[in-house]
Amino acid sequence: LQYILTNFHCIYNQKYIRVFFWDEEDWSEYKVKVVGRDPLADLALLEVIGSPKIVPPLRFAEEIPEIGEDVFAMGHPMGMVWTVTKGIISSKDRHARHSFIKALQTDAAINVGNSGGPLLNMKGEIVGINALIVSKVKENAGIGLAIRSDIVRSSFKSMVYSGEVHRPAIG
Repeated sequence: LQYILTNFHCIYNQKYIRVFFWDEEDWSEYKVKVVGRDPLADLALLEVIGSPKIVPPLRFAEEIPEIGEDVFAMGHPMGMVWTVTKGIISSKDRHARHSFIKALQTDAAINVGNSGGPLLNMKGEIVGINALIVSKVKENAGIGLAIRSDIVRSSFKSMVYSGEVHRPAIG
């Protein structure tokens, strides 16, 4: 099976979701099925249907990056496809949308369209999933947030197993 991890807000209430691979020899579009949802962490798991190609997976970093470590944000900001921006980790203990969900703060440019793309370390390993920008003007203001890879890994395992993520709470 081929899976794609993205943000929940990217698939929420969508009626038509397709994937295109960046391949000069294959411009086909493929259907995807939403197989997992984690709204609290703003994550979703998609399964690619009918693609004959095997795409090598990106690997998760074993450790949370340190403050000052170089990172790369990939995505399609403002409709410009296959964009990569470089920055550093500014904080590794921010919160994205909920206090249970830890995020990385980066100054790598994250704009509308970067959501759901990977935040990568210098080894090309996933350290986070780009999620949102913090800006009063709704444009890149130098503060981007990515869901940390430890949260993403845990959520991914749950979504593959049951299609959803449960977090215990007291109260």
